[in-house]
Amino acid sequence: MKTPLTSKMKYHFPTSRQAVNIPIFASLRLCEKVLRRTLTGLLILNLSAISVLAGNGEGDPRAMGMARANTAVAENTEAYLWNPANLGMASLRKNNLTINILSAGFRLNNNVLTIPDYNKYNGKVLSEKDQKDILDLFGSDNSLDFNGDFTARAASIQYLNYALDFSIEGNGFARMPKEVVEIMFNGYELGSSQLSPNGNGGGNLFFSLGASAGFSLKEKLSVPFKDLSAGLSLKYYHGFTQSTIKDLYAFVEQSDSIISRGRLNILESHGGNGFAADAGLAVQFNDRWSAGLCVQNALSSIAWSSRNKKRLAEYTVRTDDFIDLQDDLVHSDTTIDGQSYSRKLPMILRAGVGFKANRTTLLAMDVEHFLTEEHGDAVPRIAAGAEFQTSSTVYVRTGVSVGGDNRGFNLAAGGGFIFGKYQLDLATNNLESIVKLRRFSFALGCKVVIR
Repeated sequence: MKTPLTSKMKYHFPTSRQAVNIPIFASLRLCEKVLRRTLTGLLILNLSAISVLAGNGEGDPRAMGMARANTAVAENTEAYLWNPANLGMASLRKNNLTINILSAGFRLNNNVLTIPDYNKYNGKVLSEKDQKDILDLFGSDNSLDFNGDFTARAASIQYLNYALDFSIEGNGFARMPKEVVEIMFNGYELGSSQLSPNGNGGGNLFFSLGASAGFSLKEKLSVPFKDLSAGLSLKYYHGFTQSTIKDLYAFVEQSDSIISRGRLNILESHGGNGFAADAGLAVQFNDRWSAGLCVQNALSSIAWSSRNKKRLAEYTVRTDDFIDLQDDLVHSDTTIDGQSYSRKLPMILRAGVGFKANRTTLLAMDVEHFLTEEHGDAVPRIAAGAEFQTSSTVYVRTGVSVGGDNRGFNLAAGGGFIFGKYQLDLATNNLESIVKLRRFSFALGCKVVIR
């Protein structure tokens, strides 16, 4: 016999299957009430994991508008983000001095729910058809995944073939196994342990300072190209916070009474320092064709050593009929000092080509691959972008990408506007969200160009 779950503060487990009155993922609100403080999330995170990871941010609106196809064509202060070798290319170093006053961007994404889906089912008494339709939204995915990242940059400077960059970046990731939704809808087998997904992940939030330089090799090497350059970026990181979630599990079982158990193990730190390096090559074959190759975060290591702690939490719920949290919930929470530890940033390989079709049209294509896998980004990302100069003061950009950390197909668009020495850029890289509303990103930047 199966027993479905409901979402009331006193949980009653009916003995027959019936429609479930549960706001979609109201569990998050419920857990906040039920397991305040450290156990927030465990009665439904029975269940899931939340983590934060440093990753590739969205702080370059020009690149975002071209679907992030910029390895071969990134210019000035943005060369630091994509390929430091571009600083040594005369065709890309168009200005003697460029100051990125401020740029910032973010990205939000999930793989299952659209906003119309959420509005349709939230707060509704779900019929069996509704429950089936929600489960069908998962498709071949085994979990509901949320992720988001952001980057903010200020006072970054490019002078001749050198650049200095200041930024803050972070990334968030949350996963709820499909099993959680299935057990809420279909219940669990009596006398069995039905649900036991393991949590995983980690979390980083960083300030970074980077110095880059690119040098032309044309005069030193006999190559049949118009130009060839190599570049290097050295980056210092100060970590504000980091956490690693492991040994997160929970299950519901039935013996003489209803029993639910859970455990959460978190390793966290509130201070760390480290370094990383990027290395790249850039080549201009002729007046139209160019290419770039870059490895980012090579030999990176962040040592977390400030206020390190281990946090262990467990709970058990036992009842014969109703769950009364005051009487039936038994939990423990232990925090102990932890040892210093190190974490690596994801190492990324980027390769791209650029084609100058005419004086006003630039085309680009990129391939991005995580050499060290981060939260499932094992599939390469392929992007193609274009930039059109419609007048002396206006640029229009667009692009498409598939795979990688953006998950699936994405359509990008953006624009650039020149006001004397100032340039304003804005973009989005998830126009598919206009239809499906599962992803959204936006970036905005302002720079001053001194020729």
